[in-house]
Amino acid sequence: MATTATSAYHVAQLIDKMMSVDKDYRFMAVNDLMRELQTNNMRLDDDSEKKVVRMLIRLLDDNNGEVQNLAVKCLGTVTQRVKEAQAETLVDALCSMMVAGSESLRDVSSIALKTVVGHLPVANTVFVTNLMKRLVPKLNAALEQTKPNDSVRLEVVDVIGDVLTRFGSLIAPVHREVRSSFINVPSSFYQFLHTQKILLDQLLLERPALKKKSTLALSAMMAVVPKIIEQVEAADDDELKEALLQSLETFLYRCPREMAAYQDQVLRIVTTDLTYDPNYSYSDDEEEQSMEIGDGDTDEDDAEDYSDDDDMSWKVRRASAKTIEAMIVSRRDQLSMSVQTLGPLLISRLREREENVRIDIYNAYIAILSQARLVVPNALAALHKDDTEEPIKIGTTLFSPSALSGEQQQLLEAIAAQSEPLLKVCTFVEVTFAFCYWHCIVQAVMKQLRLKSPKTRSLCFDLLANFVRTLPGSLASYLPSLLPGLSNAVLDRSSGAPMKIDALSLLARVIKCHDNNVFAPHLESIVQLTVGAIQDSFYKVSAEGLSVASLLVPVIRDCGSGNLVPTLYNAIFEKLKINDIDQEVKERAIYAAGLFIATFADDMPAMVPTTLELMMERLRNEMTRLYAVRALIMIAESRNPLVDISPIVPFLLPTFTEFLKKNSRALRIGTLHLIEALLLRGDISVLDSEDLTLLSSLFRLTLRSKIGLQAYPDRVAPQLGAILSSVIHLSQSALLQGATLQASLDMIQTLVSNPVPGKPEFEELLDQLTAPIYDVPNLSRQAFQSISAATGVVAAASGDIEKARSLAEKLADQLQNETSTDAIRLFSVHALGELGRRCPKVYENGHLEPEKLIIPAFNSSSEDLKAAAAQALGALAVGNHARFLPFILNEIQTQPKRQYLLLHALKEVIGHESTNIVPIEVFRSRISEIWPVLVDHADGNEEGTRNVVAECLGKLSVIDPHGLLPELKSLVTSPSARVRSAAVTAVKYMISDEKRPVDAVLQQCIGEFLQTMTDSDLNVRRVALVVLNSAAHNKPSLIRNLLDVLLPSVYSETQVRKELIREVEMGPFKHQVDDGLDLRKSAFECMYTLLESCLEKLEIFEFINYVENGLRDMHHDIRLLSYLMLMKLAMLCPSQLVQRLDKICESLKTQLQTKPKSNAVKQEIDKQDELKRAVIRVVLALQKIPDAERHQQLVDVAAMMRSSAELRALTEVVQRDAMRTFAVGDVPMDTI
Repeated sequence: MATTATSAYHVAQLIDKMMSVDKDYRFMAVNDLMRELQTNNMRLDDDSEKKVVRMLIRLLDDNNGEVQNLAVKCLGTVTQRVKEAQAETLVDALCSMMVAGSESLRDVSSIALKTVVGHLPVANTVFVTNLMKRLVPKLNAALEQTKPNDSVRLEVVDVIGDVLTRFGSLIAPVHREVRSSFINVPSSFYQFLHTQKILLDQLLLERPALKKKSTLALSAMMAVVPKIIEQVEAADDDELKEALLQSLETFLYRCPREMAAYQDQVLRIVTTDLTYDPNYSYSDDEEEQSMEIGDGDTDEDDAEDYSDDDDMSWKVRRASAKTIEAMIVSRRDQLSMSVQTLGPLLISRLREREENVRIDIYNAYIAILSQARLVVPNALAALHKDDTEEPIKIGTTLFSPSALSGEQQQLLEAIAAQSEPLLKVCTFVEVTFAFCYWHCIVQAVMKQLRLKSPKTRSLCFDLLANFVRTLPGSLASYLPSLLPGLSNAVLDRSSGAPMKIDALSLLARVIKCHDNNVFAPHLESIVQLTVGAIQDSFYKVSAEGLSVASLLVPVIRDCGSGNLVPTLYNAIFEKLKINDIDQEVKERAIYAAGLFIATFADDMPAMVPTTLELMMERLRNEMTRLYAVRALIMIAESRNPLVDISPIVPFLLPTFTEFLKKNSRALRIGTLHLIEALLLRGDISVLDSEDLTLLSSLFRLTLRSKIGLQAYPDRVAPQLGAILSSVIHLSQSALLQGATLQASLDMIQTLVSNPVPGKPEFEELLDQLTAPIYDVPNLSRQAFQSISAATGVVAAASGDIEKARSLAEKLADQLQNETSTDAIRLFSVHALGELGRRCPKVYENGHLEPEKLIIPAFNSSSEDLKAAAAQALGALAVGNHARFLPFILNEIQTQPKRQYLLLHALKEVIGHESTNIVPIEVFRSRISEIWPVLVDHADGNEEGTRNVVAECLGKLSVIDPHGLLPELKSLVTSPSARVRSAAVTAVKYMISDEKRPVDAVLQQCIGEFLQTMTDSDLNVRRVALVVLNSAAHNKPSLIRNLLDVLLPSVYSETQVRKELIREVEMGPFKHQVDDGLDLRKSAFECMYTLLESCLEKLEIFEFINYVENGLRDMHHDIRLLSYLMLMKLAMLCPSQLVQRLDKICESLKTQLQTKPKSNAVKQEIDKQDELKRAVIRVVLALQKIPDAERHQQLVDVAAMMRSSAELRALTEVVQRDAMRTFAVGDVPMDTI
């Protein structure tokens, strides 16, 4: 790096050359200066900065154009290197030159000023803010002067637009001056007004900042709207109308609530302007002719032959279409009205002659359907399937009434009405228009499929795909008209790959969304179309064709069209044989081949052996083995036909052993499923292998041994020791829980209850299973529960009560023996309980009283032993309610010091009974005794006790909702906050993702529990939010209709409340404690869940306001939740989110610029890195939104990420992690 003195000398030399009479010297000097500054090889001191800036300003008036242009470029680089004083000098000079100079100098100066604005360092906000506050008033003054001509004003407004685009949020104080300046400029010239619209857009981008500063500012901005409406109705210039409509579009997106008052006026305007085509007549007779395909003598349709270079009316129609889309997207609460009013209008204009306009009309109608899918997220799942329920008919489709709310039914009915060809007159606002054929959206689109334009035809396919996703089954009657269009698109050689893919995607969607039988008359043409797609030379088209072929399998089967199978399968088989082909085609060919063999092996028996050989080859290939395993699973699971796979079985066993040792989780799970499928086939040849070592290895690695023990006890017997060793080893794992534990217990039960040769006797088996208790130190807590459960299973499965009683006595002795280790006593307590749960007859003779053995353990100093005793006591009551439940209730009443543990025992009983479909009657009779005991303890001092009580209250209410829910509801009005909290928390334990009888009763009263979100107690409000979150996650139908009332309370809890922040002194330091943090975190968690499950009930722009609050929250967890919500919004509501990118990007940029303190500990540094990685994920998600790159704020954040070495490294880590998430072979879920 050169020294400052050397740099000053170098600068002086370059400035001398810039003053040379030789233009080449001047050009090279500027070029050298720019290169040195860009490579950081030159440092400028104050004097050098001053000289460089003055010389470059002088060169802007150079007589050589190349030197001028290079000086402009160099100013951009210099702007990033000079200090504030010289930057001010530069913008002052450029402003003066742009207003007062010659015409050529004005042009160069305006370009130079735009370059300077575009290159200002975003990160240096103080520098930029001060500079812009100096620049904008000068530009305003230039704009208001009467002396400058129109071209100068245009240049000034362009620069103001650039300033607001990049730095609008930094200069909020001057927004009012800017607005006054451009509104006061004469509007007689439409060109200026067109640019004025751009400026208006940028001011609206700063609406949140304005609103934060003053609601009056927004009101003042909205005062512009009537003027715009007045001008657009009076204007007779097409480009002026376009600019005004674009302004209305911006207002609709940015200020949807404020624009509600002008909705009817805007609707009247767009209705008139969308049909505004003064130079062309759309007669019905002409329409029928114009939509026919040409005969080859003409390149375009008759409707597209019309051309008039002076006709600008298409710009008005296009702007109207975009404004209509803004109306649809910004006001989803009025979606049904949009469908009924704007839908017919758009359908009537699908015949638009100008393709640019037609594309935007299609996009507007697709926006209706996209918004409708947010209201009805999965219409396919709502189709009528339950014969016990009377269906409702919407259009031609039968839906289940319980799966759709009234609002959803109303919306689908409005959309269905537009798929019926009816003669209608649509009247709304003050405009009435009639149309016949064009009222039917499907018929309108069908006519457009006859056009030659690839863009239009692709949009037709896209619109129909969206339509059938929104309303499944709606295209059944149109298949005869639709299929020729699809065939033409796919099989015509002149069709491009994108159109073919769009056509195949539509066909796949239609197959998924219709009953199989509707395709019976058309199967032959569909198969021909699919074969043509599979044989296409472009891999993506071929892959889509293979997907369609897989979807056709159930269709062909249900329609009994087995004669078509060979034709289709031959095309699949040809792709399956090829090794050097795209990976996606390989995967789909393997899947399709497996599905066809599993379903139609009898229709093509000659192909089965060859296909199985190819599957074995694919198993040996690392890139295709997972898909080959999945294909073989389908084949092995098939029963009709039962495919003969015996030729490949001997080769599969060694392959299984290898695959089960691989790191790929998907491959291991797939292999286990394949083993299970083979064992369940009853194919003994699978176990006839002489390589017993391999078989032993398989059983040691899996818990599928139960199947082998049942089906092939003689074959498994030699490997029984190895299997038991694996089970014993697994029982010591802390991860053996839930379904895995149950599988292990099922295998032990199968072993005990089946006649397996050489199996261990009762005592020997127990000795082996319990050996780790005595031999292995430091077992996990879960290991004691797993081994105890296995002990209970052995006793119950053996059926020998005497041996079981002998075991119980041994366990009792171990528990009472003072010399027993803690591990042995812990196991003994657990095992006594499991014996009572699984084999209650053990304690029936009264010889042993397990409850008296267990209760003393409550006095132990070991917390693990006390918890085990509570669980064991509950297990005893699960097995024998009549004997042990009264004992527990009595102990709760008489032993206040043991209440917490005794309540845990009671919870064990209640939890078991609440999962039973029909609770034991003995238990039901005890509920009246249990309930008062629980209520008495709901106001206890111990939080743990209250939580257990709440869980018990909730699970009891599940057993008897009609009787107990009113009782629980009465507790919500208790004067004690603790009781209210327990009552609300109890509701959480009543909510499940499964359908249960309690749901109908709970739906009627859950609103009364959730009203506690306005309770005076912080904890009550927090648990109410937790319950709302649980309901939204597991069963959103419970709360969907209550959200209009509940959402304000949720949003209010996202605010930081200073009154809840207190200072705590910790020695010489003061630490702030936020008592509202947990409440705030619960509110944001609830918002995230509602975004996933109840999106249709959210007003998105309001929702984004509170997400923005979360981005600025000081707490790490809340910011992370906010970033997650942004990523979800980018996927679900991209159109709405891009309208708010300005403020969002400002918060993201702030986080990326945050540096940890110099004395920060590692934990704080890690948290900062985690937040930055989250921000990077958000930015990457935002960049995927269409047209997001047009937003300068996002571009600036992305540039910051690229310019910083630290952020570049974090970005690479994030992208690597994202790639790992989608492991090879993981197939993304297809959603409707």
